Amino acid sequence: LEAVAAAATWDFELGGLLILIPKRYELDEVLRPAFFGAARRLRDDLDRVRVMMAVIAQTPPSATVLAVLESAVDLQASTALAKVLLAIANANLVEDEVRPAFLEATSRLSSEHQRGRVLSAVFPPPHQPC
Repeated sequence: LEAVAAAATWDFELGGLLILIPKRYELDEVLRPAFFGAARRLRDDLDRVRVMMAVIAQTPPSATVLAVLESAVDLQASTALAKVLLAIANANLVEDEVRPAFLEATSRLSSEHQRGRVLSAVFPPPHQPC
């Protein structure tokens, strides 16, 4: 996987390959480091988000969600990071062992609006009686 990633000339090409992997294979302790190492080679936020969304869509275990979060904090755009965090929250993947890393990633959002959207997806405001 690392050799293929090194040989890929376009982010779109590498991203397309990486999107297929979580659909066919579990990102276990052996494959996960190589997969996210290859994903770090993607320079474009859009391609990196597409890859992370493909992983999240498979409802991965906590160790893989943590790897997604570790990779996501390197995204340049606050909207890109928010998109990944919202996908994790909406997939109900913010479990006890994931929560600290999720909140750390959320704190890196430069936009208060995006931070509020993400936090309200995990901690909805209490219902106010009429």
